[in-house]
Amino acid sequence: MKNLLERLKPELLNEIEKSVDKYPFAVKELKNELKDLFYVSDIKYGNIVQLESYFLCAFNRLPNNAWENFQ
Repeated sequence: MKNLLERLKPELLNEIEKSVDKYPFAVKELKNELKDLFYVSDIKYGNIVQLESYFLCAFNRLPNNAWENFQ
């Protein structure tokens, strides 16, 4: 089974990588959590909010739900 980082939509991963210089700790924490998890329902709320921000940057809209961030 793939972890959530591997299942993340490529557009979101691209947006995350763009922000690594500005927010290195936040990006590292988010990526580490996604690497360790397999179920969307296990993601911390703060990281769900971060993913929504990246989704907004990538697709110019908010996701309908947290599962929309993943393939």
